[in-house]
Amino acid sequence: MCVVCASGRLRGLVLSLSLLAGLTGCSETRAPAGPIPFYRFDDRLEEALKEVAEVADVHEGAALSFEDGAAGWTAGAASTTCAISDGKLVFTTLGADCVTSPDGLGIDGAATDALWLRMQVTGTQQLTLEWRTRGGEWSEQHRVIRIHVAKPGEMVVYRLQVSGVNAWRHRTIDQLRLRTETSASVEADGLRVITRKDAFSHAAVGRREFSVNHRVRPCLFAHCPAALTYRVVVPERGRLTMGLAVLDPDAPVAFEVLVDRGGRAERVFAESVAGNADWREARVELAAYAGEEVDLVFRAVCEDAGQVALWSNPILFQGKREARRGGPAPERLRNVLVYVVDCLRADHLEAYGYSRETGPHFRAFGLKGARFARCFAQDTWTKPSMSSLATGVDSFVHGVERYGDVIPDGLVMLPELLRAAGYATCAISENPHTPPDADQRRAYCFQEAIHLRAELGDPPLQWNQLPDVTYGAACRFLETHRDRNFFLYVHTMEPHDIPVEHATDHLVYDPPEPFRSRWADPADPAPMDRYDGAISFADANFKRVLDKLEELGLRDDTLVIATADHGEAFGEHEGKFGHAGKPYNELIYIPLFMGLPGALPARRVVEENVQLIDLPPTILESLGLPANEQFQGANLWPLIARREAGDFKDRAVASNWVGFTAAVKQDAKLFHDTHADIKRLFDLRTDFGETYDLAASRPEVCAALLSELAAYIGERAALGAQLRSQEDQAVLSIDPLTQEQLRALGYLGED
Repeated sequence: MCVVCASGRLRGLVLSLSLLAGLTGCSETRAPAGPIPFYRFDDRLEEALKEVAEVADVHEGAALSFEDGAAGWTAGAASTTCAISDGKLVFTTLGADCVTSPDGLGIDGAATDALWLRMQVTGTQQLTLEWRTRGGEWSEQHRVIRIHVAKPGEMVVYRLQVSGVNAWRHRTIDQLRLRTETSASVEADGLRVITRKDAFSHAAVGRREFSVNHRVRPCLFAHCPAALTYRVVVPERGRLTMGLAVLDPDAPVAFEVLVDRGGRAERVFAESVAGNADWREARVELAAYAGEEVDLVFRAVCEDAGQVALWSNPILFQGKREARRGGPAPERLRNVLVYVVDCLRADHLEAYGYSRETGPHFRAFGLKGARFARCFAQDTWTKPSMSSLATGVDSFVHGVERYGDVIPDGLVMLPELLRAAGYATCAISENPHTPPDADQRRAYCFQEAIHLRAELGDPPLQWNQLPDVTYGAACRFLETHRDRNFFLYVHTMEPHDIPVEHATDHLVYDPPEPFRSRWADPADPAPMDRYDGAISFADANFKRVLDKLEELGLRDDTLVIATADHGEAFGEHEGKFGHAGKPYNELIYIPLFMGLPGALPARRVVEENVQLIDLPPTILESLGLPANEQFQGANLWPLIARREAGDFKDRAVASNWVGFTAAVKQDAKLFHDTHADIKRLFDLRTDFGETYDLAASRPEVCAALLSELAAYIGERAALGAQLRSQEDQAVLSIDPLTQEQLRALGYLGED
């Protein structure tokens, strides 16, 4: 997570994706429906005329002192030296070890923007910062940030941006731990907690992400009193939407929007906002000014000095033309809904031949559009898999494999592209590992961390109550964006299993009745029976969202994609239960359905091998947007239209889990344990369960696939290394705001 004092996005990286590259040509089924005209004010702050109050007080953040003795920082192993010298924490290890802070720090994660850590490191290329939440345990391994050592042997300031880390930002942090996996020497002389208020104190106006009621949004901010003036041409049926919030909940702010027509200012919106219970949603109709070039003024006034006003996602756009008798036809919007069910195996749905009727609504949806008979995930657990879906590249490139890994800045994300094209982008997730941590990227206009209702709700909800919260959040977004292009990502968790001692029925979701007892014996519930009941629960929840699209008249204009992040194992191979394991089919074979009435043929079954990273280029094509050279997957529209299938038959698709890789080409699947250099070959046409190893009897097939897989991994890994090396080179390229913060903290001299 640690990009050290880095600001610039390494955009424009052209990835050489010749091996296993997909198709980028236009499909005959394509029905471009470009985004409606829009003006996104937070992205165009440099165009505004700014009248903003001076920053009253510069906050430097709270310093965490390095204390000596038993109550201070302590090492884990006796062989590690740990001492406080001249106010510096110095520890030297002979191998893997850690140094732990005193307990009871009481850091307010919700109020924290970043940690600033100044240290000199030798002997290792990477450290890990871990934390223990109040009432939590160190065993919660996802509470980590990886720190890549920028300049070994030199004192460097590391800016650890925790405000975008789901496992940090909504909790109280009581203890910190700095870990090395090899022998190392670390000398640290500064550790500060930069709060959100501190982060706002170094600039009078700017852009940041901000969270209210667990709802994260990109914002414009300004110190009161403030007036931001934009020169715009109001489109036909012009509408202005925005969310309003304040930094200090105890100081009300009077928000206004004025339209200035050549010196005559007309107030079109006024609202006083206080508290932090939720965002105040504002919608302003500007159709009366259609076609006029006007000054649009955002004004915020507060009696308390130092108050900061926030406008989230302020956008002027052209509203949808409604259907009227005898009038022009309404515009056809083209929207996207990606619906991901965690841990959902394809072979546990009757649409894929399962004996139980676990997913009748998924099956009915597939019959109205396309079902992909063989879709494979790139990874076997959520974080890397959904990072691949977001970036269109696999983990060999994006490098997200473990807790604490983040997507490199040099990779653009699909929702970033869509947001830049005018789409309202929204992520509603019950899983804390998705959407990918990407603080200040402005990829999603709206993020809903649904899982926090189970962890931090008052009272906490049961996991099987979360679908109602997810459905409510999806409904709110759809209802308020029915007149705009949107991209909605929904991630649910119904079949998510936590196996204990290799066999258990302990699920994150204990599905409610009648799903709980649909197949499970209440007196002795088998794990797979309870899993199938949870799938039925997921199926019913998916149908609710489809019904909402229908109710709002959005179904015919929305590309709906239903899929999973990975599967779930029940002891099929090597006694593995759960997920995050070797890429056998029970963990990578996932369902994929697509529906778009009028553009996508009904009852279409695609037999060729496809993969999750094929979805980003397919989505761009369906929206009539330009292809992106970064995406290494293939546009699936030619397959759907039954064109150019040969290219898909000749390609291999790859999956990975920390050194265990798989490649599927036609019916042949190679499984490679790179740690032990063990190779297995399976014929998926006759042995989809991977029980008969044919590597010895078909050595030429095994060798050919191994060569192709090795070349693929080599190219992808080289691209990933290039990305990370470029970020290391940019590590000390400090943006003006960061520079001022460093100087205020005494980390920089006048030079």
